[in-house]
Amino acid sequence: MKTSYTLVLTLLSLFSHAQESIFSELNKKGFGTFEVTAQYFFMHRTNTNFNNDTNRHDNSGTVAFTFNYETPTFKNFSLKLSYLETQLLSDYYKTSATIDDNRAEKKVQNDAFRFLNNISLNYDLSAIGLEGGRVVIGRFPLDMEYMTRYPIRQKEQAYEGVYVEIPSIGNMRLKAGHITQFSSWTTNEGDIEFKDVALVYESEGTYTSSGHSFVEATYSNTKKGSFLSTYYNRFHQLSSDTEPNTSLNVIGWSSLQKIIPFSADTFISFRKKGTIQWGAHGNTYAIQPALMFTYDTFSVEAGLFSVDGSMEVQNPFGGRWIAAEPLFEIDFQRKKDSDSYYIETSYRFAKGKIYGLYTRSVNTRLDEVFEEYNIITAHEIGKRLNAAIKLALFKKDSAIGEEQLLDARLVLNYTF
Repeated sequence: MKTSYTLVLTLLSLFSHAQESIFSELNKKGFGTFEVTAQYFFMHRTNTNFNNDTNRHDNSGTVAFTFNYETPTFKNFSLKLSYLETQLLSDYYKTSATIDDNRAEKKVQNDAFRFLNNISLNYDLSAIGLEGGRVVIGRFPLDMEYMTRYPIRQKEQAYEGVYVEIPSIGNMRLKAGHITQFSSWTTNEGDIEFKDVALVYESEGTYTSSGHSFVEATYSNTKKGSFLSTYYNRFHQLSSDTEPNTSLNVIGWSSLQKIIPFSADTFISFRKKGTIQWGAHGNTYAIQPALMFTYDTFSVEAGLFSVDGSMEVQNPFGGRWIAAEPLFEIDFQRKKDSDSYYIETSYRFAKGKIYGLYTRSVNTRLDEVFEEYNIITAHEIGKRLNAAIKLALFKKDSAIGEEQLLDARLVLNYTF
């Protein structure tokens, strides 16, 4: 295992100072665009249960090669491909007790896999005067408020269906589409395959659906420092033995408004996010108001996240809520009757960024309190090599006892 680590790090260090892609000359010949990235991902997690005085340690190391290719454009059409080859370099766990057989299962869940994450036909709408617009059919990633790439481990999320993006018309931009299948961020071998989108709503797999439609409209005014994004998502005909032909509807908005300008690069902004959801299992709504202070490349934001209604907030695609930001991918903040507050800060410098997050949530109905601390530092080591260190501490206090998780991750990414 140590040999594998050394090999990966040595190869990346050898290429770290390369000025151009090894495919730069080939890409100039008109055969399309080639790109290969290598990413080493190491993850360690320690779980301590104070109630029964046990702890366990898990870690895994994987290296992933992503092969990207886009064909030359022909009559405004092009084909995009993205294929992942991931190898497991190490997989280790140690527990202080065997009180539960399930504790022997690995908790980190990073496996070796091969996966075609993108195969899509793209049409450039500039042919009909919509410069920057496109239509995408097939399997592809998305980057929207409610449906994101969410690349928190070795793969980004992907969707199957059709997607349309209309470029800026004045200060407006429109995105819409319909998907039927979805592949999550997980790199657990048994969960990586594309599944019916209903399964992101009901993980037990009792639901089926006729797909998921979405539309997002974004307005931005850089002169006034304002931004507003609104979206509507609908899971069609969610069906199970107990709830035939129901649906889930999601309306959401995200806004950012500069309210106190001190100078061009120093100001206070007001951010507000909200969602109303209704249909299967009931109704719910959530709000996230916040104030953000910005000074040049430094910012600090403090806000609330509150949920009310008869069900938890559905955020299956890692939407841009503070509830999706913590490293532990835990959904306690989205439970009904929970109230959270957070402080988030970031600082960008010449070749890197430092990010910090503290969040605390209280659920009086379930008698649960949890806290999480995150710190992430990312740095450009060479022109094509980037590194990130991510640390997190999670604490949970409930009626059944206290639990603590400590998480550490190392990411090295090189683009050939």
